[in-house]
Amino acid sequence: LLYAQLELELELSADVRGTTAARAVHVLTRLTENGPYGPYSGPVSAVHVLKARKAYEHALQDCLGQSCGSA
Repeated sequence: LLYAQLELELELSADVRGTTAARAVHVLTRLTENGPYGPYSGPVSAVHVLKARKAYEHALQDCLGQSCGSA
């Protein structure tokens, strides 16, 4: 779900995307960085979005490969 939200935000242009959506992308990218949370200070760089996208892809693949949720 988080990955889908990130993908959706990337498809919307910066002009259409509201502050709330930009903040959501900020939070989603920060979650993948495993560092301390920092306050929203503006749009997330494309590099951080790409890294977050890849992290969510890998997490999904790992989950699917390990039969996530069925223990």
